[in-house]
Amino acid sequence: GIALAMGIRVAAQQNYDAISFMLWAEFDVKSRYDLSVDFVDPKPIKAIRALERINGVLAVEPVRIVQAKLHNGHRVERRAIIGHMSAGTLDRVLDDQVRPLEIPETGLGLSDRLANQLEIQVGDTVTLEITEGHRPTISMPVSTVITAFIGTPAYTEIRVLNRALSEPRLASGAYLSVDDNQMISVLARLKEMPALRTVTIKEAARDAFREKMDEFLGVMTILNTLFASLI
Repeated sequence: GIALAMGIRVAAQQNYDAISFMLWAEFDVKSRYDLSVDFVDPKPIKAIRALERINGVLAVEPVRIVQAKLHNGHRVERRAIIGHMSAGTLDRVLDDQVRPLEIPETGLGLSDRLANQLEIQVGDTVTLEITEGHRPTISMPVSTVITAFIGTPAYTEIRVLNRALSEPRLASGAYLSVDDNQMISVLARLKEMPALRTVTIKEAARDAFREKMDEFLGVMTILNTLFASLI
């Protein structure tokens, strides 16, 4: 009984350590911005200049995100297709060693898990059924398959995605780096901008995620302890 109880305690600590590592990778290494904003509708890339002019904003990077069904024969997976800046530094794709990956400047990058689910490999073509806006159906070659650290991303360079969608240079939102001393005034200014649908504070998202994980792990620890007491 004592050995089992100690085992449960060690397992719980390992779970907490794993969550802490994942939070560090997601919110410190991958997401290096302070705020993210979503536009009500996709806006021309030049619209981010209004964000850059806000006092306290240090850097802005646009992002284009579209929801899609990825088809390969009878296999279908729903994902967000994310168009990053090729030289972007505020939100990055990580490999399984928590190293930033280059954004492909041609074609689509897929995680190995997503590629396996679709039974697709580099050089194949995937059909994207876009499920928003004008809902076009397009085809893109798979240019790279990576072992992603978090999630099963489908991503490309923002201009590549714009061209594939036969649209001008548009962004769905942006990532902002902000001076800590001016965060409150920046948030107040963003609140006044009708073009923005949502504003997300990265640290608030981290805290919310941590709270949910702590609650989940706490429940699991209690259940495991109760289970151990019955043995």
